[in-house]
Amino acid sequence: MKETIGHCPYCTKILFKDASFKDEADFETNCHHCGKPIMVEVKREILIVVKPIIKVDMKRSPKDPCGKPC
Repeated sequence: MKETIGHCPYCTKILFKDASFKDEADFETNCHHCGKPIMVEVKREILIVVKPIIKVDMKRSPKDPCGKPC
């Protein structure tokens, strides 16, 4: 059986789009799309953080760390 995280195994629609769980848990509920009973198991919290990359100009002189006339 193929597991899909956050999707109903029957209708494959998203169950928990922006859910946040602090601890491990398991509970039974019904899918709010198709109404079929499902078992939900929360294993652990996963946090994904996307940050911008700031590029450093490598052509600067090592004597001038700020890149401006000081």
